[in-house]
Amino acid sequence: DHVAYNLEEEDFLVDTIKIWVNTSRTRDSDKFYTSGQLWTQWSEYSRDPANFVKTYKNAVALGKKLWSLQETLSSVLDIDYKFDTDGSRLWKFAPK
Repeated sequence: DHVAYNLEEEDFLVDTIKIWVNTSRTRDSDKFYTSGQLWTQWSEYSRDPANFVKTYKNAVALGKKLWSLQETLSSVLDIDYKFDTDGSRLWKFAPK
């Protein structure tokens, strides 16, 4: 079922972000990250790194997913974004 898969995928991403947000290395909640930086870190923090890499093939795919899940993610995390001088989106996440 496609809807169940999407919910599973969202839960997987939310779980990964929560792990990352709650680690001491990432407590600087004022820092903005590129999708590439997030992809690299989250692929390491995920409970299932191989599945993370399979699901979000690269930083571009992850960035698109974050953009489409903003509302869902903001219900469980403080999320913000801005654009850098090149027009690339930078993301900031913190615990609610």
